[in-house]
Amino acid sequence: MKIRDFIIIALLLALAGAYVSSELIKFHNNPALESGLIDSVCGADSKTGCDVVNESEASEIAGLPIALFGFMYYLGVILILISYFLSKEKSFLQTVFLMAGLGFIVDVFLLIYSIVILEAICKMCAITYIMTAGILILSYLAIKKQNISYFPDFTAVKTLRVSYLSFFSIGALLIIATGFLMNSISKVKEEINSNAESLLDKADPIELLDKSLKNYYKEYKKAMVFNINMADSPKKGGSKAVLNLTKFADFMCFGCRKKAEMLKETVNKMPNDISVTYKHYPLDTECNINMSRQLHPGACKLSYASFCAEKQNKFWDMHDLIYAQQDRWLNQAKKTGQGVSQEDLITLGKTIKLNMSVYNQCLKSDEPKKAVQNDIAEGKKLAIPGTPTVFVNGKKIDAPISFFLEQLVLAERNRR
Repeated sequence: MKIRDFIIIALLLALAGAYVSSELIKFHNNPALESGLIDSVCGADSKTGCDVVNESEASEIAGLPIALFGFMYYLGVILILISYFLSKEKSFLQTVFLMAGLGFIVDVFLLIYSIVILEAICKMCAITYIMTAGILILSYLAIKKQNISYFPDFTAVKTLRVSYLSFFSIGALLIIATGFLMNSISKVKEEINSNAESLLDKADPIELLDKSLKNYYKEYKKAMVFNINMADSPKKGGSKAVLNLTKFADFMCFGCRKKAEMLKETVNKMPNDISVTYKHYPLDTECNINMSRQLHPGACKLSYASFCAEKQNKFWDMHDLIYAQQDRWLNQAKKTGQGVSQEDLITLGKTIKLNMSVYNQCLKSDEPKKAVQNDIAEGKKLAIPGTPTVFVNGKKIDAPISFFLEQLVLAERNRR
């Protein structure tokens, strides 16, 4: 590899480090703020290692998030690497090596502190540690290839042209300003959210609920109706229901479990007025070709088990049993990467008293996978954003609480 290649890769790592640090700044100032990157890396549990580290004293220096210093550090590395490209002055390359070395020492200290004192690891922070280590290795290789000293000769800076020094100085000021501006913006967002919550606390809850219900009904009336094939899908509730709900779900999705609990309660309250049809959409690469990465290993197998249970008219028994044991599947997935074993599927079948010979034969066939993939293909065609996705009378407009569905039943009754 050429020296230029080492520098370009180091530059990309620094850019990635700056982005991750910016996400950590937002997370520190407003932990409740949704972030796809934070959730995917740290996990969506109630208390992750990222949360533990973020709430500790080690997350701040002089009242400022430590991620802010990391953000400015990476921007500094980017600035110096660009300066090296412009001037070819070796002292800039040596400075990057020195900065990366110091950064690596700080990262090792923070990692040890997290493990020993906090007994937790912030996975997002660990990504920045890897970035710094990568920059350190790349700058070391670039210096070694040039056969120069590892430490910068700052006297050489005097020979640089004024334009380069001006660029470097202005850039350094912009880095500091950008870092503090980003921190301030994320704090302002936190204050806005806090003020919004305060206003909600002061508002009349009945008035808010009534307003939300009216808005929901308005959106429901103007929503587009989709044609969904429900002929071969498991269904419960009234045969002439006022509301026919179609739910695309994943048995290892926590939100799907909560939605299942809500819908079960609602159907029990109004069994003749509401029906629920289940559609499989496991976020598992085993059967879902739309998944770019594995999310819920074992979810496909659980869908197969429920499909085979439906063959014996026991889908909803299997449905409830699987969700009741969801924590177990999720823990197994974390430990083994598999989630569900064949023995687990057998145990599920025995628990709801299936004809095991018929059940096992069904599991061994291609039929369950084909049926599940048909649902997935339909979900893709309907452009469902994720799981759970619920259609109400063919309209992609879910109800956040059961009260909305109950009131929607009354409204639709009056229209008939």
